[in-house]
Amino acid sequence: DADNLVGLPGYARVDLAAIYRRQLGAAGLTAQLNLLNLLDKTYFDSQTSVAQTINASPGAPRTILGTIRVEF
Repeated sequence: DADNLVGLPGYARVDLAAIYRRQLGAAGLTAQLNLLNLLDKTYFDSQTSVAQTINASPGAPRTILGTIRVEF
């Protein structure tokens, strides 16, 4: 049905990742930093349409994630 067609605008998102690895004796250390949506752009990640109700889910704002992993 043409009345139920919904389009969301396209988007491009800039993400960055930095990874540092080091051997510490028998263990390995990995530190990682991820920056998601670096430019903090507003965008719609997904949309659903149920019973003539349209729901558009906004994408996450700028997000910083960090991990440290030690492997033996």
